[in-house]
Amino acid sequence: MKVEKQFKRTVKAGLILFAAGLLLGAVIVYAVTPSSTFYIGNGIYPGAPSFTIWTEDSNYFAKDANGELKYSGTNASLIIQNALDAMGQHGILFLRDGVYLITSRIYMSGNNIWLRGESWKTILRRETEFGNHLITTDLTDWQHDIHISDLTIEDILTNSELVSSVYMEKLQNVIVERLNITNPRCHGIELNDVKNARVSDCIVTGSGANYASYQIDGTNDDDRSEHQVWERLVSVNSGGSGIDFHNYGHHDIVARDCVIISPSAEGFRSQSTIGEYTDISIIDNWIYNASKGISLKDLKSGKINGNHIFNTSSIGIEVLGVNYDTDPAKDFTIIANDIRDCAGTGIAITYSKNFRVAENHVENCSGKQIGILGCYNGTVSENILITPATQIGIRLYEGTDQCKGIILLGNIIRGASIGIQESHTSDYNVIVSCDTRTCTTGITTVGANTKVNLSWNASSWIS
Repeated sequence: MKVEKQFKRTVKAGLILFAAGLLLGAVIVYAVTPSSTFYIGNGIYPGAPSFTIWTEDSNYFAKDANGELKYSGTNASLIIQNALDAMGQHGILFLRDGVYLITSRIYMSGNNIWLRGESWKTILRRETEFGNHLITTDLTDWQHDIHISDLTIEDILTNSELVSSVYMEKLQNVIVERLNITNPRCHGIELNDVKNARVSDCIVTGSGANYASYQIDGTNDDDRSEHQVWERLVSVNSGGSGIDFHNYGHHDIVARDCVIISPSAEGFRSQSTIGEYTDISIIDNWIYNASKGISLKDLKSGKINGNHIFNTSSIGIEVLGVNYDTDPAKDFTIIANDIRDCAGTGIAITYSKNFRVAENHVENCSGKQIGILGCYNGTVSENILITPATQIGIRLYEGTDQCKGIILLGNIIRGASIGIQESHTSDYNVIVSCDTRTCTTGITTVGANTKVNLSWNASSWIS
């Protein structure tokens, strides 16, 4: 019995000493590390963040891939920048959910860098003005392989400093995805002279007066932006257009499956006549309450297909060449768009050649449903036009130059004052298999060489 009692006392003492040791160890660890509830294991595994940053109250902490605490303090911008600089030319910087008060720009100067949040609860909030974009890259050298994702970016100041939330220049191989941006003073996301990029699944709410939510920019013909996809984007209450093709021409740009709501200007816009826009595709987008739905200048090849445009204060879709003889827009299609309730022309094409307008539904636009001004060698076919009683279905006319070589084929026009009108000195056009029944006046032509065949001229059949 004595042995048994002695054994029990020994075990009890040992357990007490062990528990005390654990408590002492916990006190020591707590004294030198933040009260983090997550753990980074020792060793670097594939895909591990180079740095993980988190916030507790007003303090910020950064651990490296081995779980060692490297930086801490009350300045979120400094902690983030220190981690980016320490990564050098390769790495992932992971920001856990929380609010990070940004007081200076976040500068991504390396290559092969991924700045990644945990979710849209990872919030970068600009609360003081520092005269620069919130996230930016090296503006003088061609960086490559930059990735930004899963962040909310808030600009809550209201002064006039024109800075964007995300600005990238002279880059190759860029991914920007899943950003939620509110109230940028300039653009939400701007790519300038960027090649090979994808911008997807972002929302920009608000932007500076006359500035687009998303902007594709270029410095010159050699450095122009090209090979980009902009998809599944949302723009709400932009101070300018929703998506802007700005300065010099761009090449191989795809914008698809985007939603643009109530911009102050156009849904999509190209505004430069300095360079040419080639292989531009604007496909399957939804545009509400814009001044114009889509307006592209100097388009040299492209597709405007499958878009839904409602309630613009002016034109639904517009393509403009620079001039008739030497610099027309050309080689584009406008197909299967749904355009309704525009306070202007539904589809307007000016100074263009070699185009196809087909299978569109245009309804209740208060101008012409389709207007072709000073164009040649185009086809307008199989469109359904539901026209107000005071308006024209399709009009071929001139500004300073003749409209000629246009084929109108298989179009159905209902309710117009004039179904199809050829005016001024337009000539050498062909109208075939068009139906203008229910129009007050069916088809009027002025060209001596224009042909009308197999069509309904209001209630009269032309064979």
